[in-house]
Amino acid sequence: MLSYKPGSSKMKARNALFATLRSLSAATLALVAVVNFVSFNRQVSRLPSPSQDEVVIWENRLAEVRSTLLNVGYPRGAVGFLSFGQLKGGAETPEDNKNWAQARYVMIPWNLVGGTLDAPYVLLNLGGAETGAVFPGGFKEVYRSGDGLILLQRAAAP
Repeated sequence: MLSYKPGSSKMKARNALFATLRSLSAATLALVAVVNFVSFNRQVSRLPSPSQDEVVIWENRLAEVRSTLLNVGYPRGAVGFLSFGQLKGGAETPEDNKNWAQARYVMIPWNLVGGTLDAPYVLLNLGGAETGAVFPGGFKEVYRSGDGLILLQRAAAP
C-alpha cells in the first residue's frame, strides 16, 4: 500500500493530478452537453411545423364545434358526420374516410358516426361547398365555421 506523508512532493503531485483529471472531466462533460444540445436543435428544426400536421388542423377546426356541443349541454354521444358528396347522396371517398377518422379522433368523447343523419347532432364537412348545399329537413343550424364545417341539431318533434 502506498502511503504519502502530508506535504510531501509526491502528495502534492498526486493532488495536482487529481485536480487536472477533475477539470478535464468537467470540460469533457460540458463539451458533450453542448454537442448534444446542438444536435437536438438540428433534429428539431427539421421537423414539420405543428400547424402543418393534419390532426392539429382538425383540432383547430373543431375547437368551436366541441365548445358549441358543450354549451348546448351535449357533453358526449353520437354525432353524425357527412361530407358534401355524402350529403348529395354520393359514395364515401378515401378522402372522406380520412377526414372522418381524423375528426373522430379529435372529437373524443363524442362518437363521430360517419355517413349518417341518424344522430341528435350532425357535423357537415362541406369543404367550401356551402353555397351549393341543401340541408336535410328536420335539422336546424347550430354552428357555422366559415371553413366548411356546419353543425346541425335535430329539431324537436312537434
